[in-house]
Amino acid sequence: MKKAYLGLVVAAGLILLFSGGVSARSASKLKSCSTEKAARGFSQTERAQVPNNRAARHCFPSHRAPEITGDIYVDAGNTGYEDGSEEYPFNTIQEGVDATPDGRTCVVIGEYEGSRIIYSASTGETFPILIEGRNGITLQGENYPVIKNGSIELQCSNDCTVEGIEITTRYIGISVCAYRYPYESTNVRILNNRIRIEGRPGSREQKVRGVIIEPSRLVEPSVYECYIEGNEIVTDVGILVRDVLEGSPGPETAVTIRDNLIWGGVVGIELWTKGNFIERNLIWKNKCGISLKDHANIISNNTLVFNPTGILFNCGLLTGHGDPRGTDAIVNNIVYWGIRGMDVRDTYVAGFASWEDIFRNNDIWDSVVNYSGMPDLSASGAGENISADPIFVDLAHKNCNLQLGSPCIDAGTDDIDGDGAPDITDYHGAAPDIGAFEFRP
Repeated sequence: MKKAYLGLVVAAGLILLFSGGVSARSASKLKSCSTEKAARGFSQTERAQVPNNRAARHCFPSHRAPEITGDIYVDAGNTGYEDGSEEYPFNTIQEGVDATPDGRTCVVIGEYEGSRIIYSASTGETFPILIEGRNGITLQGENYPVIKNGSIELQCSNDCTVEGIEITTRYIGISVCAYRYPYESTNVRILNNRIRIEGRPGSREQKVRGVIIEPSRLVEPSVYECYIEGNEIVTDVGILVRDVLEGSPGPETAVTIRDNLIWGGVVGIELWTKGNFIERNLIWKNKCGISLKDHANIISNNTLVFNPTGILFNCGLLTGHGDPRGTDAIVNNIVYWGIRGMDVRDTYVAGFASWEDIFRNNDIWDSVVNYSGMPDLSASGAGENISADPIFVDLAHKNCNLQLGSPCIDAGTDDIDGDGAPDITDYHGAAPDIGAFEFRP
């Protein structure tokens, strides 16, 4: 009887051996599978090491890559099993992005057990975090997760959003591009992020960019109707909309740059392309507030403070409403303190337009030269331009709301592009105010 029993054991062992059953490695894995491990499963790395191991899979039978029907979650603090659910989030952002179906949201968690988690190369994250060829996905930060010395790149993606993430970078914070492929990136939204310099770059010639938009010349428009809104950016160049062929007429990109705080850099906003909208931004203590290297852009209702050069024009020509080459409009802006408020270089007004057709209802105050390279419109009052103290609420703390009695209240225009039709409808009083912040008593 004993011999028969031993024979059965040996036979069973041979069957298991030749049928892909429990290997020595699997047996070892099973021995170390604690009650806790059995409950939560193996990490994604451990599962990859034993993809066909039935015995090891038995340790986590309830976690076999479940179908996630809601948001995909990422938390760098998770060191155990990962499936992208809220309970078992991935621990790198790239994993989460890659696992997020089009039209869905990847939530990046920024707080873990009361302390901030920082996503960096040391946590296994890879940079840049790439969103490539995607449609309608959202990368949503919770409690402002930190990406340290990294970046996010959107390539040839449409209707995608990056929101609520803090990035420290030595090169680029967020980029939207299509220059590598003959495809489009349209309706990309970069909302409510914080982007700052991490240390200094190796060369001062390589400026750190907060957000960069890079269209392609292989298809036009390649980057179109993107929105950069509500961000705080502290980098050398806050926002750059760049043409890959510098010095030639740029493509039309139709990027809206709105409601951002951009400060402490070399250039706040720099445009090398046409058809863009810059509105309601606070641009503070940069060497140059806004730099324009192409025409047909609309700059309206911005407040620029403590920039030695307020708005720099090096775009060759400026065109008024009705010009087939597009419309330039510099309207309802406050430029407070500087050396040159409006600095026009190698630029002329084209066609039938005049300077006051393009520069209207601006307040240039406390600059050494209000208008350089063009007529002083504030001295003549042409185009309803003024030069008066805007009377901010608390300049020392960047509170550039207008106080009661400010000459900028009701001194703007609702017709931004000069076509005779109102473009601004949400304002208090008889007319829109000059500057980024509408006075509301």
